[in-house]
Amino acid sequence: MSDRLTVLTSKSVFTGTGDLPFEGFVAVRGNRIEAVGTKCEVASYLTQADEVVDLGDRTVMPGLIDVHTFYTGWALRTLGTDLSGIDDAKEAVSLLRAWKEDHPDCAAAFGHNLPETLASDAENANTAAVFDDCFGDIPVVCFTPGAETCVLNAAASARYGFTPQACYAEKIWRMMSDFLALPEVRAGYSDYMSMLNERGVTAIKEMAFDDYYGFADEMARREESGELTVRVSMMSQPVGAGANLAYAREARERFRGPFVRFSGFNRMTDRGVWAGLAEMIDPYEDTADAGAAGKTVVEEPEWDLVENELRAIDADGFRYSLHCQGDGAVRRTVALYASLPRDEHGRMLR
Repeated sequence: MSDRLTVLTSKSVFTGTGDLPFEGFVAVRGNRIEAVGTKCEVASYLTQADEVVDLGDRTVMPGLIDVHTFYTGWALRTLGTDLSGIDDAKEAVSLLRAWKEDHPDCAAAFGHNLPETLASDAENANTAAVFDDCFGDIPVVCFTPGAETCVLNAAASARYGFTPQACYAEKIWRMMSDFLALPEVRAGYSDYMSMLNERGVTAIKEMAFDDYYGFADEMARREESGELTVRVSMMSQPVGAGANLAYAREARERFRGPFVRFSGFNRMTDRGVWAGLAEMIDPYEDTADAGAAGKTVVEEPEWDLVENELRAIDADGFRYSLHCQGDGAVRRTVALYASLPRDEHGRMLR
């Protein structure tokens, strides 16, 4: 480790241990924080410093932790060829063919930034029909800016099993093994980390669906080569199958370094309140889904599955993060957690 000393000075240093920021400094030797103090204590460090960075009014603070990130979803925003600026589906076909020629081993052709006009309710089927005619049995998936929706041809619908109305992370799991293997997607993790770092995030809980479809190898490679700039707590979110405890045990042994750990599992319970899919305590009165009126829940969450998984996962020493939307689902989840084993002080073991 280098013994180079860098001193950061700022009028706004916030340590998180007090209520207010103060004018002071942070001294970093190599890759470790050596000292934090007020401006009255900085003199001796300034005389030793190899570099002094005056940050003025900008705040220096501990790194933030983001507890619900999805690289598998973020990567869709730049997946495949860039379709921004095209006017019709035929132009998209030309770009998609060129991309596919450059990726002969990929089972599908992918695109991003497809203009919203070509993916609208009125035009989606027409765009998909052009892809059907031009690509036949080769799956084609093109996402709009932000990957909020997409167009996919019949071959893609058959292979991946999702729809333009539901193309979010939990629904596209069948596609993950195809796109997470792409060299540019693996390389894109660097851009992902930079995006997080620019926002002050230095540690994340990453939703790594099922067994992460081969991307766990990339995480291992990056840690071994010292390329990671965020600490990653991987959480397996079961979507293709139930919680895979055998994989979890293997991953727990594999990832023991300072930057990557396997932490446990994550599962959705209920769905969005706005759509009438959340489990509530009081019945719905008026929602986007008229069928929800007078009910506390429209689609009953799989509580038996959740409870059985929770007890098995907890007994094996892993965490189980349950994502709730409605207050009824929150109440049920809290009750499930309350029934788990506790230590002599009454605290949950996991």
